[in-house]
Amino acid sequence: MDLLSRKNDIMSNVSALNVLTEGLPKLKKNNSFSSINNKANSIDFLTDLIKALVGYEEMRKNITDIISSKLPEIESAIKKDLKNGLKEFISCGVNPSIPSWLKSNTNGVNIEVKNIDFLEIFKLDPESKFGNLLYDDFNSGINSGDLNTFLYSNINLNKSDYTTNGGVFNSWGSTTTNTDIIDIKFSPVGSITNNIFTLKVNQNYDNKSLVEFNNDLIDSISLFGAPNKNNADKLLSNIVDSLFGSVSKNIGKTKKQLKTEGQINKVIDCIINSDENDVIDDNYFTFTNDDLNKIEYDANLRKNGIRILETCGNLPVEVSPDILIELTNTMLDINNQTGSTSGSTAEKNAITKAIDDIANEQTKDAATIDVPTIKINFIMELIKSYVKSLVSFIVSPKLLMVYIINYKVIYGQNATYNDPIEFMNKNKNLIKSIVKSVMNEVVKWLITIAIKYISKKLAKKYAGDTIEKNKAYVAQILSLIGVTPDIIRQIQGFSSNIT
Repeated sequence: MDLLSRKNDIMSNVSALNVLTEGLPKLKKNNSFSSINNKANSIDFLTDLIKALVGYEEMRKNITDIISSKLPEIESAIKKDLKNGLKEFISCGVNPSIPSWLKSNTNGVNIEVKNIDFLEIFKLDPESKFGNLLYDDFNSGINSGDLNTFLYSNINLNKSDYTTNGGVFNSWGSTTTNTDIIDIKFSPVGSITNNIFTLKVNQNYDNKSLVEFNNDLIDSISLFGAPNKNNADKLLSNIVDSLFGSVSKNIGKTKKQLKTEGQINKVIDCIINSDENDVIDDNYFTFTNDDLNKIEYDANLRKNGIRILETCGNLPVEVSPDILIELTNTMLDINNQTGSTSGSTAEKNAITKAIDDIANEQTKDAATIDVPTIKINFIMELIKSYVKSLVSFIVSPKLLMVYIINYKVIYGQNATYNDPIEFMNKNKNLIKSIVKSVMNEVVKWLITIAIKYISKKLAKKYAGDTIEKNKAYVAQILSLIGVTPDIIRQIQGFSSNIT
């Protein structure tokens, strides 16, 4: 039985279960669920499966839980893959030791700002109206715990020093790990080109291995914002902007920037839709005319802050960035008052309010009959965009800096790449590993949610059945969509307390 037939069978079973337990009408699979196709995207299909089981309130509750409390687990998984991937990368070609030209008593290595800031984050002032949506802890300047803020502060401190290779080195590491790891300075005028960062290891690492340096540098970086705080607002802002252009329009992102982001998302989509054993080749990093037209179309919409919803007609909608700014300010207040308590009631309430506000704003001009569909489809888009938004944080200056150091170790001091697509292609195995790692975490959560609601419906149908019997039935369903036995066992393990 092919994948398409399996998905149809599962949806038919859920439809029959809904009719028996809730008196709900049978699902219109072909019209309602775009995930019923032959693509190996478990997240899209599981999202549609959950949609078939519950309504808006339950969907919103579950995505709020995921956004507000799961980032620490995701960060840990990504960092593990980064360390293993970089260790494998450098061990293939050289003795993994820190090269002499990178040590503290040298001039270090130059990196053009444009080669670690593909999305032009540094063009936005952290102290501007929208600065809080991209940066954290900006009042601390070079003492910030957010490496992107630290890098911006280096630019700000040295931007007027027009002497060749000017600027002052500042050390990164002690703010987050109590040990300085790397020294960085910005020069608006370099020996080769303008606007460069110069990097060299701190003297604490002169006699350590490259693997030790990489691991400690990765550990010093908080991927999604500042350490020791809930960064769910940054993630939600990123997802909402990718859907509506709410921030992009207001900070004046160029068409070029938006098209670059669209290309990155297309590559991530291709990897998400790939099978586990597929070889990621150059085809994943090239775009057909249809791809380019779609990327252009989406960039135009985001530049104008618009998303087109498919209702009875095409409905253009906008979402005010003020909702995101309010969420970020609320999360800052909560953190300042109580410290970091990832997934706390106050944080969940703030995220719930923001999601409801965004959903309601989309329905202002909609026909009454379309309102429930618009709201639940928005929750589905949040879930389906979750992985892409998480992976997009990797193409950020704070992590690109780590990659390019290792890239230059392997290929030479002057080696570089021209754009993020070339970067992703040259690091394809690492990118695939990270995408699949994040996907596995999300799939496990979504399956746990599906188990909960299917178990409740099965218990209602067979009042004498136990939860364990229900979970055995769900395991059969999961195996049909290609979820491995190992992941099923993990899911059954941490879903044992479902009520």
